[in-house]
Amino acid sequence: MNVRRTIRFAIALPVALVGSIAILLAFQVRDLLGDAEWVRHTVQVKAEVYEAQKLLLDQESGLRGFLLTRENRFLEPYVAGSTALPTTLDHLEELISDAPQRQERVRDLRNQYAHWHEWAEASRHDASPDVTVAISPQLREMLSQRKEAMDQMREVASRMLVDENRLQEERQTRLSSRVRTFAISTGILFALFAVLSATLLRLWIR
Repeated sequence: MNVRRTIRFAIALPVALVGSIAILLAFQVRDLLGDAEWVRHTVQVKAEVYEAQKLLLDQESGLRGFLLTRENRFLEPYVAGSTALPTTLDHLEELISDAPQRQERVRDLRNQYAHWHEWAEASRHDASPDVTVAISPQLREMLSQRKEAMDQMREVASRMLVDENRLQEERQTRLSSRVRTFAISTGILFALFAVLSATLLRLWIR
C-alpha cells in the first residue's frame, strides 16, 4: 500500500509542478506579448505624427510657391496635403483613444489647422493665376504671420513626438525587463523541477 501511495505521489507531484510552471510561463508570455503590442502601437502613433508633419510642410511649401509665382503647379502638394491630413489626424486620434490628454493635442492641432487652411483657401482663390507678382511688404508680412501659425502647429506635433518617444522608451525598457525576468524565472523553475524530480526518483527507487 505504501509503495502504491509513493508511486502515485512520485507521479502526481511532477505533473503538478509541470502544470504550475506552465501556468506561470503562460502569464509571463501574455505580459510579454502585451508589452510588445504597446511598443508596436507607439511606433504606429509616431509614424502618423511624422506623416502629419510632412503633410503640413507640403501644404505650406506649395501654397507659398503659388503665392510667390502664381503658377498652379506649385499647388499640387498643397491640394494633396489638404485631402490627406484630415484622414491622418482621424487615424491618429483613433490610435490614442485611450489617452484623453494626447487626444486633446490632436484636437488642438486640428483646430489650428482649420484656421490656417481657411486663410490658405481664401488666399489661393483671391490670387490671380499665372501672374508673377513682386513680393510687397504686405505680402511678406502676411506670409510671415502664416509661417508663425504653421510653426505653432509643428510645435504641437513636435510635443506629441516627444511624448511618444518617452512612451516608447518606457515600454521598450519594460519589455526588456520582462524578457530578462522571463528567461531567469524559466531557468530557475526548470532547475528546481529537475532537482526535485531527481530527488523524488531517488527516493522512489530506494
